[in-house]
Amino acid sequence: MLRLGLTGGIASGKTAVAAMLRELGFAVLAADSLAHKLIEPGQPAYDEVVREFGLAILDSDQRVNRAKLADIVFADRARLDRLNAILHPRVEVATNRQFEEWSRDGARDAAFVEAALLVEAGFHKKLDGLVVTWCRPEQQLERLRKAASRHRKNRLLRHSRGNPPPSRSPRRQAPRRGTA
Repeated sequence: MLRLGLTGGIASGKTAVAAMLRELGFAVLAADSLAHKLIEPGQPAYDEVVREFGLAILDSDQRVNRAKLADIVFADRARLDRLNAILHPRVEVATNRQFEEWSRDGARDAAFVEAALLVEAGFHKKLDGLVVTWCRPEQQLERLRKAASRHRKNRLLRHSRGNPPPSRSPRRQAPRRGTA
């Protein structure tokens, strides 16, 4: 079984291509989702992430509040690098474990790991190949607009469930990229 990476820039169509591959019967692991699981209480990266970034990143249930963590790491490149240094090796181990399981279970000729930072993390060197998504800049911008709109709607929905929205002046934020 070939172990392939699926990567590309932000809003380049990685998720769409991953969905197409799944429809064709290929196994696809989403590295971002895996990274999110790794920082859950009791999981491999939780203690180190909390030690590194402090108790302020935890919510009332002692789970990592990813929005708070993102605010920290996307404001300071060194902190983002530190988070990636904690998560990337663990994501790689878990990805390899999943590849092994798929291989034992008789997966098709190839299986994929979808991740924005495969090349930056150096993991692409340990794969059999790499598929890179690309789109025209205007498509990318439209995808980013739609994602930002969905994000705003989801925030409003969360806050409408009994919590008033935070009292902040509206601000525009650049799209974020990374594992947080």
